[in-house]
Amino acid sequence: MFGDLATSVSEPVVLRSPISAWIPIVVPRRRLAMISCAGPGGGGGGGQSGASGTARGGGGGGQSGTIYTLTVVCAVLPCTLYCYVGGGGAGGVAGASGSAGEDTMVAFQPSTDVVDLLVMAHSGNGGSPGAGGTGGAGGIGANITPLTQCPGMNLGFWSAITSGSGNTGLAGGTATNGAGATAFNNRTHGGGGPGGAGMNTSNTSFQSGGNNPGTVTSTGYQSANLAGGTNQPGSNAHRSVISGCGTGVLSTNGVTPDAIDSIGFCCGGTGGGSGTTGGKGGRGGPGLITIVWY
Repeated sequence: MFGDLATSVSEPVVLRSPISAWIPIVVPRRRLAMISCAGPGGGGGGGQSGASGTARGGGGGGQSGTIYTLTVVCAVLPCTLYCYVGGGGAGGVAGASGSAGEDTMVAFQPSTDVVDLLVMAHSGNGGSPGAGGTGGAGGIGANITPLTQCPGMNLGFWSAITSGSGNTGLAGGTATNGAGATAFNNRTHGGGGPGGAGMNTSNTSFQSGGNNPGTVTSTGYQSANLAGGTNQPGSNAHRSVISGCGTGVLSTNGVTPDAIDSIGFCCGGTGGGSGTTGGKGGRGGPGLITIVWY
């Protein structure tokens, strides 16, 4: 089931944001639990605003969230676990950075206290805005959860997939079409958000990066640039649970539309395109929790 509580305690649990509340999950009488937490993506930075004939930079893409998976013996767990699925970070308005989202957590109590946390996955950071004719930097940061922040992971065997950095926005002086999102890690992990489109002094419009149709490579799912003028949600072409980033819009010598939000769990938001009024960055993709009992 998807986005709701299991009707039987032995059924797999899948929770997706936006929930913004602690959800109680009854632990069944089974041997093992495999708990996966995906942190949401950070929001894309806003595009630069500037007068016609000036170089304007696109916003940087947001960073993707981390994914943690814990396999633990059910006998060491309490009767009830509490789950909080983080929402994606908001995109920055023109000239402003995107925001980090909320962390995704599974806890012994409905609390963010360190002693109560069993598994936690951090959100990605937001992208920087375009400024001075230069594209904003993509969201970066060390988002690995140290065991000191979540000691409950010591109860079992755990693994982590690190965040993908957002792409830098396009500079106005040498603008080209924006870069696509970073490759999905082994086809399971959302990429960092595409960079926003810049605009040069000739007022040439360029397309922000996107991921339609995208290709599957030996290292993961790599998004591709969209054709100029295309404005649509990111592709879900590879059909995994963790799906695609959102896309930006064409930079314009006018009021640039806002970037489209990411549709994929964990993915970074797209940087906003530049214009006389820069576009807002896209919201990062939501978090996700899955629990499978064995």
